[in-house]
Amino acid sequence: MRDAVAWSYDLLPERERVLFRRLAVFVGGFTLEAAEAVTAQPGDVFAGVEALADQSLVRRLDIVAGELHFGMLETVREFALEQLEASGEAEEARRRHAAWCLAQAEAAEPHLEGFGGAQARWLARLDAELGNLRAALAWFHGIGNARGLLRLVAVLDVYWFARPYLPEARHWLEAGLGLADSRDVPADVRGMALHVLVNVTCFLGDHEVALARAEEELLLARASGEPFALGRALYGLGLAWEHAGDLPQAAARYADAVPLLRRAGATSWVYLALAGVGNMRYVRGDLAGAVPLLDEALALVRRVDEADPFALKDRFGLSLVLGPRAHAARAQGDHVLAARLFAEGLTLGRELGAERVVLGAVAGLAGVVLALEQPERAARLLGAVAAAQEVTGVGRITDAIHADRLVAAARAQLGERPFAEAFAAGRALPFDEAIADAVAIVTLAEATAPGARAERDPFGLTPRERDVLRMLVAGKTDQQIADALFVSRRTVTTHTSSLFAKLGVTGRAEAAAIAVREGIV
Repeated sequence: MRDAVAWSYDLLPERERVLFRRLAVFVGGFTLEAAEAVTAQPGDVFAGVEALADQSLVRRLDIVAGELHFGMLETVREFALEQLEASGEAEEARRRHAAWCLAQAEAAEPHLEGFGGAQARWLARLDAELGNLRAALAWFHGIGNARGLLRLVAVLDVYWFARPYLPEARHWLEAGLGLADSRDVPADVRGMALHVLVNVTCFLGDHEVALARAEEELLLARASGEPFALGRALYGLGLAWEHAGDLPQAAARYADAVPLLRRAGATSWVYLALAGVGNMRYVRGDLAGAVPLLDEALALVRRVDEADPFALKDRFGLSLVLGPRAHAARAQGDHVLAARLFAEGLTLGRELGAERVVLGAVAGLAGVVLALEQPERAARLLGAVAAAQEVTGVGRITDAIHADRLVAAARAQLGERPFAEAFAAGRALPFDEAIADAVAIVTLAEATAPGARAERDPFGLTPRERDVLRMLVAGKTDQQIADALFVSRRTVTTHTSSLFAKLGVTGRAEAAAIAVREGIV
């Protein structure tokens, strides 16, 4: 095959040879925009890529987030890399590639933080660019560029947490902080990197390192005197103390962070800190003091774009705040509210591809069914969560402190042997079935609520549309819904279009969110 590639390469015009070998810096694929930025190739890049595709030197891949990706077979790419090295252009091509990756990450950052409601689309885009991002990180490290390395890792913090890549993020953060020139990195970049490292090591269970890095971030923030840097550092220290098990220290540091973050106008951090304070109060037994704080946090994160009432600014942030409020609702005995909030978090987690959020929500719904005196069902769901946690490699799930308590409570209610049997049955359960069972708990909570009324539906959905909507909430595809209802896929599409029109939405996530909030599934 190598001879065939070499023969095709020799037949190319010089301009296309240059383009071909420079495209070899891309790992896993590239868009036309990326090719234009990185190859520095004059003329029509699209025409050049199409010509290479016609010669089978480049192939068309998938469309991701509305952009067509191209790539090379690995054997072809190896040949192209050899030509790139021989040309003397390799270092400049890699420099441009790393610069492009950093620019993409910086462009993604505000969307990952929630502004504009495009988190899911940007997470998918970063999934497609993961190979390129990894190559850029390695290049920055190889040349000793601590600033570039730390900046590239840190601006993608939401991405690392939404995906099972925390060990990888930790590796690069520690590698960057260990470079010789890392002390010369601007304070804002170093502070951001330290904060992300605190979060990462907390979730990976390395509490000593988390506390040490949190104190390091706090010293740097105090030197800067900036309210946001100081508030963020105090929040990070609270997180480190929480994961280390010192809940009074965690509550105090979260509380210290709130006024500083308010002064800095950092709303997205304010609701996280408020949720932290409220959660610690709840865990320590002060439910009455916790609920107002959690309600305020939830109200802040639910703010929407004026132009689009369904475009939540921070879906990932909402998924993190929903859990503590739902657990508090369960403790209050409001099983309906708890179930709806957990189900909403589950829907958001699936939309974002954030497995730890999905698992945390399913564990929360297990807590609801435990409170509804179905401990065996709760144990099965908790077993399914434990198995999925291992399979996905996500590490610590969201609201793990509550999930651990639920495991202990279910064991106490059932007894050791019945609990072990139910837990083992849950571990063997396909996770899609566990999700469907968890979502059904919403209906159970409503049906068993004091003074429960007839099934609520202010939108006039037909029974079959309700069936379809229920499966949409559970994350089923059109084909899976068709198979379950013994109808054609076209019929499912018709029902979906009809229920979307009645709900006044245009997509599955919006429909699922309304269904959960209004209690119609």
